[in-house]
Amino acid sequence: MASNSIGPERHHLARQVQAFRGHAKRLKRIFKDTVKVLSDLQDFDESLSIDQILAVDAQKCISNVVSGRTALVVFGDTRLRASIVNEILGEAILPIPRNSSEMWRMIHFKYKKHRVLSHTIDGFDFPTVVSRQHDHGLSRIPSETIRTEIPTVDPKLAEATLEVGLNNPILEGGFEIICSPSTSPGSLDGVRRSLQVCQVELHPFFVCGHDGKAPLNSQQVAELELIRRQMADVPLLFAVVSQEYMNMRRPSSEQSSHQISIMSQIYDQLCRLGYLNDVSPSHSPASIAPHDVPDTNPELNFNFIPVDTIVTNFLDFTPELLSFVQCNMRQQITSAASSLHDAHARCLQMLILYAHDLARDVLVTPKRIKYARTKEEELYTQLIDLASKKQGEIKELVHTAIAEAAEDVVSQVVQLEFDDSSLDSSYQAPDQKTAKKCVIQVTY
Repeated sequence: MASNSIGPERHHLARQVQAFRGHAKRLKRIFKDTVKVLSDLQDFDESLSIDQILAVDAQKCISNVVSGRTALVVFGDTRLRASIVNEILGEAILPIPRNSSEMWRMIHFKYKKHRVLSHTIDGFDFPTVVSRQHDHGLSRIPSETIRTEIPTVDPKLAEATLEVGLNNPILEGGFEIICSPSTSPGSLDGVRRSLQVCQVELHPFFVCGHDGKAPLNSQQVAELELIRRQMADVPLLFAVVSQEYMNMRRPSSEQSSHQISIMSQIYDQLCRLGYLNDVSPSHSPASIAPHDVPDTNPELNFNFIPVDTIVTNFLDFTPELLSFVQCNMRQQITSAASSLHDAHARCLQMLILYAHDLARDVLVTPKRIKYARTKEEELYTQLIDLASKKQGEIKELVHTAIAEAAEDVVSQVVQLEFDDSSLDSSYQAPDQKTAKKCVIQVTY
């Protein structure tokens, strides 16, 4: 039961998305300049890389904020998804099926000036007959364009996404809405396909519907577990859509003891799956401020905690959705900006230390060179003085050594027998050539 009117909460939500995208554009410029500067500085010092300055989780958070289109991704059974999408848009654009197990294709809502429908497969559009006939007068999407199990559906389009262009303030503000496709019991293909879409240039927020009749069954637990495991940093709004709401009756604002017991069990299940761990049941998500997130420490630890919430009364869905989106957007922008601020602070600290070392080298190096030159001159002077003072002693040592060795050398020469027979009886060499040969023989 959509309100069929765009209330102030939805206009406020659209303004929040516009403000968020404005902040994201500024962060994108800062992040781009940061990466460029670090790339230039890496030639000077290899430690100044983006991975050394900014944690990998922080880079992922910043990339999600600055590069993705903001989207609300709706999970749950078919009736719940249709009711939630209609409530978000403020108009009954989707038909409410009688059977929750009715198989629907993925539906992707985007902003267009005129309403238009088209089936899309891998980026290729296949306009439908309905879209050409009702481009300007479509009030509700025909079920035959959504359902996949009816005989008239072209088998080639069974896996196609239905893209819906709407002139709606929520979509015009920058939101896109994705209605997850239906899957057969025991299968998680629809959830996996939605998560794959979210990982391609999308900045998602998850909304999951539940009828509140019983605790989560094994299929719902498996879907929520898969969502949290693959995209742990994406916040989730868990909405309980009562049967009265889907039957176009105003639901009661009071809950019975049985309903309270079921909600308590659902809350415990969500906590065990990793949701709602940071929000107490008595607090609304709007009361959790961004500064509740632990600051990034100097060791590059990054802690971004998505703020999940649960809406037990669907009458409060729209204001709770506004608080949920506003809180998480504010927290993500703050976390991304704080991470960039910490990275810039680390860069400045390293550059200041480098500048200090260079300045110290400029001041100290000439003094060191002058000191070394002075000591070298002093050592040279001392060696010259020492040689001058010890010159007499050196001469005396040389004279003594020669005198002591002379007698021994002469005695050995006397006993030496020369091979040359040209020497006379007094061992006199008749010519210079013979004397030279004898000198050589004495030397060796």
